[in-house]
Amino acid sequence: MNYKILLLLGCAFALSGCDKLRKAQLEKAREHLSEAKGAQVKLQFAELKVALEMFKIDCLRYPTNEEGLLALEQKPADCASWGPDPYLLKVQKDPWNKDLIYKMENDSFTLSSLGADGVPGGEGENKDFSFEGKKPAP
Repeated sequence: MNYKILLLLGCAFALSGCDKLRKAQLEKAREHLSEAKGAQVKLQFAELKVALEMFKIDCLRYPTNEEGLLALEQKPADCASWGPDPYLLKVQKDPWNKDLIYKMENDSFTLSSLGADGVPGGEGENKDFSFEGKKPAP
């Protein structure tokens, strides 16, 4: 009878160790996924930068804050030389399925993603990402 109890205790101890290992592996997988999503949003910023620069060449300006990134899909009324095709067929959401944030000021633009939580600040999967398309120096 004592052997059965020891065997059961040994199995319970082994299973608790497996559970800790599984939790550590899951946490590591979450970290890798977060890193991959960060890399993905940076690729989105690079694609948008090219599209915004092409828009600027044709329209002699970046899209206004009111037009936003939609101006890369649909022709604004005041840009006769837009296109002829859209600069992007569709502006994608960030890897957390939230809209990317576009702000234009003083002939420069900023692209942002607020991470998984959608609020400013944070670490890990809630980390914010941004890209500044600055006006070239004269």
